[in-house]
Amino acid sequence: VTATATMMPTTMTTTTTTTAKDWKTYDRKATILFKCVLGFLGDTKHPYPEQLAAEALALAFAEPSLRVEVYAQILKQLTENPVAASVDQGWSLLAAAFASFPPPPAFENHVARFVKQHASDDKLRDALTAALYVGVYGERRTHPLTSDDIPKVIAHTLNSDISARYLDADTVDATNASLSPPPPPKTTTV
Repeated sequence: VTATATMMPTTMTTTTTTTAKDWKTYDRKATILFKCVLGFLGDTKHPYPEQLAAEALALAFAEPSLRVEVYAQILKQLTENPVAASVDQGWSLLAAAFASFPPPPAFENHVARFVKQHASDDKLRDALTAALYVGVYGERRTHPLTSDDIPKVIAHTLNSDISARYLDADTVDATNASLSPPPPPKTTTV
């Protein structure tokens, strides 16, 4: 059963009857999303988690009926998750989702309230709230994020350093990055 099993997908509401085949297809795609979310969060092992995030976001980007599903799954994985690394990745995936497409209007306030109530600190809450605002009211993306875009978007959105694994000259060319890098950490002189 999907995270939004009680909600009818938007694309299915335009027809007078929803067939079992439509629901089966929706459930199959929701299962793919779930596996991608778990893989990116590190709850299942995968050698290229950014590829899984890109796959999930691209699927929901292409099919708006799956957008509430991907948001619901991310929020579910952030709720009472005992694994700190998984939670950190969950917030990162939420930031990438905001950069990809806004939550559907009927789910928007729920996501905003969730961020306000569950973000671990003020900096995270403020960064995600700003990203949500830009996602809802800013310019819409014309193409889904790629696996190369994911760490850059997360670092830009959360104003954090890009993981050292992305700083290899062969994988990230900072001079051609689509987003400006985050500012260097503030240092104090003693």
